[in-house]
Amino acid sequence: MSKQIEGEHHLTGPTASTENRDRHVRPDGPEASTRSGVENPPYRTRNTWLVDQQLASVDGHRGGKIADRTASLSNEPEQALVASLPVQNPSPDFNKSTPDSCSDQITMSITQHANTEAFQLASMEPPISKASLGELDLRRIINDPKLRHDLNLERELAFRPNYYGQRGEQKKAMAKAYWVALAEELALYNEHSRHHGSRETTTGAGASPGAYHPVPALGRLPLMFHTLRDILKTLVPEAEWSSVDQTLDVDLLMQELENGVCDLVRLSGWLGKLLIGSCSPCRDHYILEMVRSIQGAVLDHNIPGLVKGIEELFVILETMKLDVANHQIRELKFFLIDDSIHFQQVYFLGRIQSGSMLVEEAQEWYSTALGNHSELHEQDCAIKFFAVFAKAVIESIVNNHPSLPATFAFDAERLRTLQVDFRNELCQTTYREAFLHLLRSLKYNRSIPQEECRLLLNRICKIEEALQKKRRWPIRHEAVCLEIIRTAYALCNIESLPSDDHVAAIESYIILETESRSVCNTLKNNLHTELEEVIEEELKTIASLTELQILNHYSPIPNPGIPQQPLLTLPGQNSGSYELRSIGGRAAHIILLHWRTWAPILYLSPRENKTST
Repeated sequence: MSKQIEGEHHLTGPTASTENRDRHVRPDGPEASTRSGVENPPYRTRNTWLVDQQLASVDGHRGGKIADRTASLSNEPEQALVASLPVQNPSPDFNKSTPDSCSDQITMSITQHANTEAFQLASMEPPISKASLGELDLRRIINDPKLRHDLNLERELAFRPNYYGQRGEQKKAMAKAYWVALAEELALYNEHSRHHGSRETTTGAGASPGAYHPVPALGRLPLMFHTLRDILKTLVPEAEWSSVDQTLDVDLLMQELENGVCDLVRLSGWLGKLLIGSCSPCRDHYILEMVRSIQGAVLDHNIPGLVKGIEELFVILETMKLDVANHQIRELKFFLIDDSIHFQQVYFLGRIQSGSMLVEEAQEWYSTALGNHSELHEQDCAIKFFAVFAKAVIESIVNNHPSLPATFAFDAERLRTLQVDFRNELCQTTYREAFLHLLRSLKYNRSIPQEECRLLLNRICKIEEALQKKRRWPIRHEAVCLEIIRTAYALCNIESLPSDDHVAAIESYIILETESRSVCNTLKNNLHTELEEVIEEELKTIASLTELQILNHYSPIPNPGIPQQPLLTLPGQNSGSYELRSIGGRAAHIILLHWRTWAPILYLSPRENKTST
C-alpha cells in the first residue's frame, strides 16, 4: 500500500503499488541516520583534520590547474570566481564610453535573457525549499492522522521524493525550467562583473561613483541563497547557526557577485565541511562529489556545470532532511501506533463537529447493511453489529464496489488493491481448473506436482503483464492457452506441437467459466464463501490483540534464515490458497482497525446499545 501525501514527498512501504507510489519502497542504502534522539538528535562529531584532508583531496587531482589558474590571475584585475559562459567582446570604443553605455548594454543583455521561456515561466524559488520540506518536520509527522493510520498497516514506511506519475513529471519539468533560468541569471551576473571589471581597469582609482551600475533585480539568486540558509539551519546544530548566518549573508554575497569577487570555491568547501559534519557517513561520497562538481565548474568557467553542482547540493539537503524524518518515524513508531486509534477519533470528531466532514452517507451505508443481514439479528448486539460491518466490507471487495463512504478514505487505495487481487484470484482459479481439465482429458493419472502448477500460474501472470500493462480480468489470449497446453504436454511427455483441438477446448473452457453468468457466479460465490471463512478466522485471531501486536502478526520482522512462502500454491488447505489467505489477512486488519476507530463515534453512537468488540 502506499501513502500519498499532498506535497513534495510520499511515504513508501513494501506492499502497495499505484500510479504515484508514490509509496512503497525501502530507503536506499545503509541506515540513513545515525542520530539517536528525536526532537534534537545529536549530530555526528567528525575529526576536523580528516574532514580537511577529504575536502583537500577534492582539488588534489586538479592541483596543477589550480596553480596555473592562480598564476594567470596574478597579473589580471580581480575577477569573479563565478563560472562564465562565452560572451561577446565589447565594442572597440567600449572603454571610452560614458557610464550610461555600460548600463544600457547590461540592460539590453538582460532583456534578451528575459525573453527566454525559462525566464518567463520558471519558478522564482528552488524546487527544493524550506516550504516543500516542511511536511517532513516533526510536528507535521506527529499530527498527520493518515501517517499514523498507515503505520498500523506498513512495517517499512519511509518518506521518499515524489517523482512518480503525472504529478511527478510536472515537478521534474518545473525543476528543469528553474535550473535553466538560474543558469541564465548566473550568466548575467558574470557578464555584469566582466563589464564592471573592464570599466574599473580603464578609469582606475579615480573613477567617479557613477561608474558602478548594479544589476537590475533578478530574484532567483537571492532567493536561492535565502533558501539554502533556511534549510541548513533546520539540519545543523543550533551552535552552527551563527556561522551559517555569517557565511550566507545574502546581501553581501549578492554584492560580491555584482562586483566579481564572490569566492564560490571557498563557499563550496565550507558547505562540504558543514554537511559532512552533520549528515550520515553514507552521504559523505555524494557531498564530496558535489564539492568537486562546483569547484571544477568554477575553475572551468562552466555555468551549466556550476548549476548542476548547485542542484546536487539541494538534492543532498533534501536527502538529509528525509534521513532525519525517517529516523524520527522509526523512533516514534511504537508511540504513534499505540495512540493511533484515539488520535484518529479526536481528529475525525473535530472535523465532524466543524462540518468539514459529512458522515450521513456512512451512517446510511451501515444502516443498509444491517437491513441486508437480518439473519444476524439474533446474535449478541456487539457481535451482530461487528459481523454486519465485516460482511459489508467483504461484499464491497468481492463485488468490486466503485466507492465506499468517506470514513474509508485512509483505506480506499488498499481496498481497491484487494478488489483487484480478488478478481485476479478468480482468474487464477479459472486457469488452474482449465489446466486440471486438460490433464484429465490426456489421461494423466498421477498426482499433480504443486510446484509445477504454481510455476504455471506465475508464467501466466508474466504473460498477462506483457500483453496488458494493467491486468484486467478476464484476459483471454491464445498465449495463455498455449502455455497451459505446453505445461500439460510436458507432464504427459508429449513432444508434439499443441493440437488445434486442445487449443479450442481450453479457450472454450475459459470463455465458459468467465462469460457464462451462472458458471461465473457460482465460482465467485464459492470464493466469496471461502474468503468469508478466512476473514472470520483471522478476526478471531487478532480480536484481542493491540494495534502493535496486530502489525507484528501480519508483518513480522524479516528473518533471513526463514524461507519466504511461495506466492501461489494449489488449494487443498482448509484455509484456502495462499493468495486468498493473503487477501483475507489484509482485509481483516483493515476491518478491525476501522471498526475500533469509527464504531464508538459513528456506527454505534446513535444506537441504544453502545457496545463494541
